[in-house]
Amino acid sequence: MFDISGLTGDYDAMAPTRWPAPAGGARPDRLVVGGATPTGPARIVPTPPRPAAQPATADYPFILMTGRVRDQWHTMTRTGRAPRLFQHWPEPTVAIHPDDAPPDGSLLRVTGASGQAVLRVRHDRGQRPGTLFAPMHWTAKFCGAARVNDSVGAATDPVSGQPDLKHAPVQIAPFDARWHGFVISRHEPPAGLAEWCALIPLGTGAIAGWRAELAGTGDPADAVARIETWGAGPGAWLRLHDPSAGLLRLARVESGRLDLVLFMGPTHALPPREWLAGLIQHDALTLPERRSLLAGRPATGPAPEPSVCVCHGVGPTIIADAVRAGCSSVDAIGVRTRAGTGCGSCRPEIARILAEVMMPA
Repeated sequence: MFDISGLTGDYDAMAPTRWPAPAGGARPDRLVVGGATPTGPARIVPTPPRPAAQPATADYPFILMTGRVRDQWHTMTRTGRAPRLFQHWPEPTVAIHPDDAPPDGSLLRVTGASGQAVLRVRHDRGQRPGTLFAPMHWTAKFCGAARVNDSVGAATDPVSGQPDLKHAPVQIAPFDARWHGFVISRHEPPAGLAEWCALIPLGTGAIAGWRAELAGTGDPADAVARIETWGAGPGAWLRLHDPSAGLLRLARVESGRLDLVLFMGPTHALPPREWLAGLIQHDALTLPERRSLLAGRPATGPAPEPSVCVCHGVGPTIIADAVRAGCSSVDAIGVRTRAGTGCGSCRPEIARILAEVMMPA
């Protein structure tokens, strides 16, 4: 049992110790007591290396590894209730070397022998060519099309029974979406709002609104009709439509408050979401904000960007600017910007930005 009720006081000054450590109870000399094997204590037995149970093939030439990201836990049954934990990694993604992939930010279909998932491309030069990494946290609650474990075969380790979650052969192909878009709303969208739909809660504490990233292979007019039906309500609609460019932007304002926005286009290159996500949490729009709604960014000043360091609200542009100003280490960036000086879990991401900025052109 993981009982540490006997550990109290200054944790920073505490010497390393074993668990369990029950309050008022004796601590065992080792975790397994009373004889774990016929000959006494537990033994660590090395097992010989084995070849991959599911090697890459001509039909499935890439190797998929699944795992965790820093701010989510298991299937988000708890972390999915905390909007702040979506700020750094809001969507289901697949990390892939740039030489193997379509453009960064596009959608990629990953198919294994037993299933498939559609994920947002995340270029990563640290990823070995020929391999992919995808987080396992997303379920039907947040993105039904991104359940990446469906792509993992049924092979298990013959000794431990552990599924082969780190070596699944897959094939990849662009997800040929006819349209891309996003919705930001005060109300939770249905998970089936589009063929590909990733739900993201908004707010700093309790959920204060929702964002949905969308894409589909069907007629965009059908998608617009479906979204307008779901988002119908009182208030005035603002509309910008350019059929020749395939662009559509809608916003509904109710009693001076922004209730819903929809941005759609033929590619994934759409305006940043952070400014609009902030407006949805305001009690009222100012006149300049209302005038800039369909532009997707404030009329003056830079638009907000997602946080890399959630503890101190530091985004990638500030970190990259610090590198260009002479910061050549993660610690130096922390001194200049405070990024990475809180919980520290963002330090690998800061190191990645540092390496990319310092890479010769």
